[in-house]
Amino acid sequence: GHFYMLFWENNQCFLMNPRGKVRYGLPVLKEIEQLLLKSKIKKAFFACELYIESIRPRSYDVTKLLDAPESEKDLDKARVSIFDIYQWEEKKYFEPADILFNQLNQIFKEGKLVSIPKYQRIESRSEISHYYEEWVEKDGNEGLVVRAAENFAYKIKPYHTIDVVVIGYAESDKVENEIR
Repeated sequence: GHFYMLFWENNQCFLMNPRGKVRYGLPVLKEIEQLLLKSKIKKAFFACELYIESIRPRSYDVTKLLDAPESEKDLDKARVSIFDIYQWEEKKYFEPADILFNQLNQIFKEGKLVSIPKYQRIESRSEISHYYEEWVEKDGNEGLVVRAAENFAYKIKPYHTIDVVVIGYAESDKVENEIR
């Protein structure tokens, strides 16, 4: 998926990524607008991940689908997972995780294309290991995000992938058959 900010104001929402790319008019955004209208919130900014419904999509798959869909129906595959609130009405949002996820759940629980991540309050490091084994190793999820009491967040993943294009390489002049 791709990190985006979701902006809600004047009964409309749009997504913007850190590079300034704006997305609007997607079916998932129409659903979000309806849910936010029901909530009576006038203005809010959320952190989210924009992804596509697929077995294991790559980052490029998301870009390809959104920038060059083969049909209008392809855009129905876009999903949003909302995981944080940055601004609520006119104030910055600094609530503990329990309150944050309760708030997100109240707003988005009826969503079909929008969701919030699975959340579990834990009290010890051993519980982190337990949920890692259950949610990542057993259920096959990508990883965990652990929020500390001070609002720091840590990503715990079994591996990190990087999508790259190799544009050149050089062989070592000191070690035979080594690329540097």
